[in-house]
Amino acid sequence: GAPVLLHKYRRRKGILVGVLLAFGVMAAMSCFVWDVEVVGNQSLSSQQVLDLFEGYGIKPGILRSKVDPGKLQKQAMLDLPEVSWISIYLNGTKAVIQLKERVVPPDIIPEDTPCNLIASKEGQIKRVEAYDGQTVVKLNQGVKKGDLLVSGIVTDSLGQNMLRHARGKVIALTQNTYEIRVPLEQTKRESTGKVITRRYLGVFGTQLPLFLATPLRGQYEIEHTEQPVTLFGFPLPMKLYTLTYREYTEEQISYTEQEAEQEALRQLEEKKAQELSDVDIISEQTEGNLENGEYVLTVKINCEENIAVQQEIFTKE
Repeated sequence: GAPVLLHKYRRRKGILVGVLLAFGVMAAMSCFVWDVEVVGNQSLSSQQVLDLFEGYGIKPGILRSKVDPGKLQKQAMLDLPEVSWISIYLNGTKAVIQLKERVVPPDIIPEDTPCNLIASKEGQIKRVEAYDGQTVVKLNQGVKKGDLLVSGIVTDSLGQNMLRHARGKVIALTQNTYEIRVPLEQTKRESTGKVITRRYLGVFGTQLPLFLATPLRGQYEIEHTEQPVTLFGFPLPMKLYTLTYREYTEEQISYTEQEAEQEALRQLEEKKAQELSDVDIISEQTEGNLENGEYVLTVKINCEENIAVQQEIFTKE
């Protein structure tokens, strides 16, 4: 059993010293923070949060005793207006920064707040559906961006002015103009399928290569990833960085005028799907010609759309 095995190695003091030294090193390392993690963020990048806390001194290698969660939370709330709350806590040798991003409320005026309806863009009035408020435009009237369409100031039968929350739709004929340029000579990039992977070991800000350095010949796209290094589930003060190189070649291609026109029309359909999906397209005029080695497609699209947007009426208290 164990006593017999230990008795066998009783004269090898180096083993005992090594074991004690290993436990001592592990105990000393457990007094430090070796990893910092950000959780709960969506639009806010983790690197932005890590850089901010690094400015506070929170980075791998800091003593756990020097981490003051209360002070850090207050400072971070002042420096990160994008978050509604943030906290930091220690989980073993890892510092976890947990946050919740602030939800920006939609730009909608409350129902009890008086407002007007104004034009969001230039157009010609085709139909007015005013649910509340007083209409101030006529059919076929031209309006510019910012013009008043439906007023929230309504006069009653006694001549008294009342403030209302104007609501409704104002359908107008609008024109959207696009210009799409397609060069006849373009550079096309294609992957060769060749992939080279190189790894570095990061220790206290220093990156040690884990490969034999050889020069890279050709053109490559580079992908960078990193991951913490652990030993039996215990995080070590180092990270493994992986650089993936994907080789590609560039080829000059030439479009005929007809091919360039088809490409321009394809891009036009993408723009219409993105920007005009909620409007009724009445007519479309296209004109294409060659200019300085480019096929230029000019498009004028007449649409019927709701151009009414709310604007609050500010009153003096």
